[in-house]
Amino acid sequence: VVLVLQALTGLGLYGKAAHLDSPVRSFAFFADAFGGPQTTRWLHHGFMWLVLGFFVHHLYSALLFSFEEKMGTMESIFSGYKYVRPGDRTPGGAGERR
Repeated sequence: VVLVLQALTGLGLYGKAAHLDSPVRSFAFFADAFGGPQTTRWLHHGFMWLVLGFFVHHLYSALLFSFEEKMGTMESIFSGYKYVRPGDRTPGGAGERR
């Protein structure tokens, strides 16, 4: 939802600043729908910080999970292989630790 709002406010701001003959000008109504250009700019800025905060939190949580659980989750993203010790395998084939 935040990414969609980020895109709509960005299109609205870009539409307000576009040349008169630009097809992007048709998106200028989004800026008015969000309360005018200044409010739209403020919302766009706030949504940017929410997206950035989510990214940092997501990256930190993934690294923390990878280091704490030692399941090779993050390592498998970069290498393409998930290394699990033979003693850590369950009979069903999943690599869950006990």
